[in-house]
Formats: sequence, C-alpha cells, structure tokens
Amino acid sequence: MRWAALVIVLAAASRADGRVVMRPRDPPVVQACRTRPSWTEVERCLDKLGTFTLERSLDRARLVHVWIDSPDGEPKQDAGVYVFIQQKDSTWRVGGMFAEGMNDTVISFAAVTIERHVGYRLDVGTLERTPFTLDGAPPIQVVIRRLTSLYCYGNNHHCVQVMTGCEMMSRGKTLLAFHGSARIERGDIVVDGDTSRAGSVCASTPRFSLGWAEGDN
Repeated sequence: MRWAALVIVLAAASRADGRVVMRPRDPPVVQACRTRPSWTEVERCLDKLGTFTLERSLDRARLVHVWIDSPDGEPKQDAGVYVFIQQKDSTWRVGGMFAEGMNDTVISFAAVTIERHVGYRLDVGTLERTPFTLDGAPPIQVVIRRLTSLYCYGNNHHCVQVMTGCEMMSRGKTLLAFHGSARIERGDIVVDGDTSRAGSVCASTPRFSLGWAEGDN
C-alpha cells in the first residue's frame, strides 16, 4: 500500500480523528511505569508487565512497544507504543502513547518544534480486519489500513492525533480511500487531501487546534 507524504506530529491512543485522546482510566503501562528514576528502572518496570521492544531512540526520548502478559496462558496483549522522555532531573516519564491494539507498526518518530515548544511526532500504521456493511448490502469482511500521526506535547501520555492515510479493501478491491498530508498553520493542524472516496470510515478532520501555545494537551 502506498501512503502519501508523511507530514504530521506526536503520540497517543484511540481513533485518528483529530482530537486529544483522553481515557477514563490510565492504561496499565502508564499506571505502573509513569515515572522512573533511570532507564534501567523503566526497563525493569516494563519487564514486570510482559515484554517490550525498543522501537526508536532519540536524544532524551525513547519509543517502546509493549505486550502485556495475559492470564491463563492466553497470548500476550498488545498494549501499544509509548514515548518515554528524560526530564531535567534525569528521571524518565511517559510523554505520549498510542494503543489501538491493531497490529501497530511504527513508521517514524521525531522531535518537532511547534509554537516554540519541543514535542514529539509519532506516525503509526494499523491494520484491522472486520465485517462491514456497505450501502445496506449483507456484511462483508474488509481490511482497513490506516496511517495515524500523533503530536505529543510531552507533559503527560495524552496526544493529539490525525489520520492522514486510509484504505478499506475487500478481496483485493479498494472500496474507500483517503491519502492526505498534514501541516501546521498558525497553531492549527490542517489535513489536506481528496476526500471524495473517504466515506465515513476514512474521513479525517480537516482542521483543528493543536493547543501547544497554551500547553494544554
């Protein structure tokens, strides 16, 4: 699948519709490992939950993918990807996350400066297999591929996220699609792209406030 240019920013969780994703209860990784005095202690904390891989490493920031142990010998649960940021006092703190649990694949991770604040950008590809009803016809099995871009301010695990790529396919045929890109304009995230074939599944919010000037995400 070919995605349009990746031009977005930072990490989190839930639908890619241009919002700050707030969960009613902090995920297990955040509850257990929110702040640790050293990177060694972060690794020990994650090991107690299950297994993890170091996906990307930047100056003072690391991105990990975590799988949590399940009871009764069931397969490990995909707990998502997490941004850990080293603070001025050398402690490490969760500064962003994305936890769809749908075969998440990290595409890029980078530091970005917006509104004079340095945050982090995370681009993640997901794949979902699900039944879908189109125009009142009987349900069919479809595969939905999405490209989600997250902008993480870094002061907590909540991030703003947008969808810049999406394809819904069945039996090799593309039913719905959106290939776009994102840009920052006066503190807003603007998503450009042709929405004529997006439908409701692949629709993306065209413009919304990032909120970094206020530091409120």
